[in-house]
Amino acid sequence: MMRNLIDRIASESGYPRKSYHGPSAPYDPDYVPSAPSVFGHNKNVHRALDTQTIVDEILSYVPHTLENSQGLYGESGDDVLACYKSFFHHQENWGIYFDVARMFDYVTHNSFGDDSSMILKVLHHERFHFLVEFLGAFLEPVTSGLVGNQIYDSYQRVNGSSPRLVEEAMCNAYALTRPYKSVNLRLKPKQIVSELAKICDKAPAGYRDYWQVCDPHGVPGSLAPHRQQISKDWFNNSVAIFFDGMVQSRTMIFTAFMNQVVVGSALHVRSLLLSEREFSRIPTYLVYPWSPQQGGMQFYTPKIKLARFYRFLESKYGVVYSEGSKHGKLHQPSTGKKRVGWKRKGSKADLLPYHIKQAATWLELPPDNLAKELEAF
Repeated sequence: MMRNLIDRIASESGYPRKSYHGPSAPYDPDYVPSAPSVFGHNKNVHRALDTQTIVDEILSYVPHTLENSQGLYGESGDDVLACYKSFFHHQENWGIYFDVARMFDYVTHNSFGDDSSMILKVLHHERFHFLVEFLGAFLEPVTSGLVGNQIYDSYQRVNGSSPRLVEEAMCNAYALTRPYKSVNLRLKPKQIVSELAKICDKAPAGYRDYWQVCDPHGVPGSLAPHRQQISKDWFNNSVAIFFDGMVQSRTMIFTAFMNQVVVGSALHVRSLLLSEREFSRIPTYLVYPWSPQQGGMQFYTPKIKLARFYRFLESKYGVVYSEGSKHGKLHQPSTGKKRVGWKRKGSKADLLPYHIKQAATWLELPPDNLAKELEAF
């Protein structure tokens, strides 16, 4: 039996090491940190079980106050909107955390017609941070006798924890070379990437230097990035250089990526990168603010399973919940009202603020009123 999620991902990916010997990174889909040190204090944290939940929750968020995400993004980049907490250093509280309020404000101010792609871009960025740590654990020789993640810690010491400019550039380059499917038929995938790159250009050093590791025509120090030249092949070449430098504990500088061509880099990188299924194993959390006006979150969301929420709706409002092939359905026989609800998640999934907002809107009730009734149920 595998002791932790790192072993599980490695097994699915075909990595050779039989076991990760560092601190535990437990695989528990129901675990939610009670008081994680992330995005300041007084936060309400919920587990997101799939990517669609992340997108839905952020886009349906109703802010009480405006966030200064634009200024923060210009100063600190993607990691002020979401952050990756190391499995090596944070153990059971490891994973990706999204600041829902900042993300909503960030999407609102930078919208170009495909808001979901902006959220996915930040998710891809944080996933690459995980990949750096994950490969540090499994690139060590099996016979080295090292305990923990020596390669990753050595890489951190050599390159400094703040800022690791090349790693941030690699994270954005990875995000910009992923496939995007537009919900807006007028936008082609290349146009989406171009718009996302323009947003990256507003970020600080490192984050805005993505083109130096994915543009074969880039010139170090140039102030004019070649967005139209973003190349997945060149990024693969940079990945091979990056991880070689990680294993060798070399200082990462952008000039190392400019004129060095790694033979067979595409094949090599295919063995390094993880699939969507493997990346989806990373615990991902939605972090909500507390509202001083109401003494709590914008409305309190009990930490219960959806099954109990469905029982509440039926008992209080005569609403029957049923599941179709892809979506859950709400039906109120007394009024004849029907609605296709959220994406089917199963009754064992956690209740999220998104579910309360959707049900409240359908029932024509204030979300905070429905939440209070649910709490008393």
